[in-house]
Amino acid sequence: MSISFRSALALTASAALLLTGCAQISAGEAQRDPGYNPDEVNIALLDTGNYPTTPAAPLGNADNPQRGRVIEARRMYENAIFPFQVDPALANLQPRYTRPFTNAKNAALALENKALEGPINDHNWVAGLSITGNDDKKPVYDRYLQNAVLLFNTPADATAAATQMAEASNNKEDPFSRTPYSVSPQSIPRYSDASARTYTVAITGDNPTTSYHVVSYLAHGPYVLSQDVVTKTSVDASAELVAKTLDQQIPLIDAYKPTFADGLAALPRDPTGLLARMRFPDDKNAVVQNGAYGPHGALIFQTDQAWAQQLFTETGVDFYADLDDSLIRARDNAGATKVLDTYFSRMGGAGWNEVDGVHGLPPARCMQQTAGDADQRVNTWCMLVHDNIVLQAMSNQDLDARQRLSADYLMLTAE
Repeated sequence: MSISFRSALALTASAALLLTGCAQISAGEAQRDPGYNPDEVNIALLDTGNYPTTPAAPLGNADNPQRGRVIEARRMYENAIFPFQVDPALANLQPRYTRPFTNAKNAALALENKALEGPINDHNWVAGLSITGNDDKKPVYDRYLQNAVLLFNTPADATAAATQMAEASNNKEDPFSRTPYSVSPQSIPRYSDASARTYTVAITGDNPTTSYHVVSYLAHGPYVLSQDVVTKTSVDASAELVAKTLDQQIPLIDAYKPTFADGLAALPRDPTGLLARMRFPDDKNAVVQNGAYGPHGALIFQTDQAWAQQLFTETGVDFYADLDDSLIRARDNAGATKVLDTYFSRMGGAGWNEVDGVHGLPPARCMQQTAGDADQRVNTWCMLVHDNIVLQAMSNQDLDARQRLSADYLMLTAE
């Protein structure tokens, strides 16, 4: 099922204004237009609120390296290993630490070590990303894996960066007491060139636990492949999880064709032309994850990545965009319809209930879920299929969800 980086679903749902399918008035009675077909879209009946309904001008190229860096990172997600692929239990993604990097400072924060900013910034860094998952055990996870891929301009840059990133990991401390941990070098099975460090965290009290941390940096061509692993088993178990990640990550990134610094500004912002037919979030609601992805990168928006991966493969999904709302492109209409039907079945099993669709927009289907708090807040989620495209909109206001989808449809289908 899909998750949204935009939606903070919080307020009570509004009642949708129900319109009639009438177009003529005679002798005080509403007369249905003889050409009216309830199974066809009736643009005159669509309520789009204040949302735009016409596409933007072509978006062109990145035009600057900063924007190009983020586009390149989104492309790189197609060749990045997710934690669930290494260990199926590690499917609970952490959005804060699953992101394309906008700059070296942002990268260091996502990697949870501010001291990494210098080593990243000082060696002709180009682009990078992270994917972070845990086993969702409560109150504290038992296993955690962050996989990060950082692209530098040359192999020499990557080698220097990896060495200094490991050195910057020599000092770790308790985030609350500021007590330093004892950090030591660590070998990684099968990867003698990896520069790794390990430390152990012991928590006392009513629920004492011991966790074994390993951070690793491997220069591989122009890349630094970074893993941060936590297990409650042993240091060796944590190091082996790093190695298993590298076993899959190396051949995958070897198949990628990177864009280096001199090509970032020329990267196209919208190769498919579909982003221009979508609504971008305003500055208040925009997040770095917003943008266009391939089917593998799109898994960062899915709460069950293995399930979504299979669905996307079966239906030929090759494009996913998350902006103010989201769009999925499948192989054909049958594939898009299967995506919608499968999402609805999945959401129904998670406690969502199907409700009336969008008036004037027969392809649309909507579901609602009560948040279960004292205010009984209701989330509304609507989808439709047009040709091989799936549109989806979500809101904490019933009317707003329908207005969003109506506007999305008009932007997509505009001449």
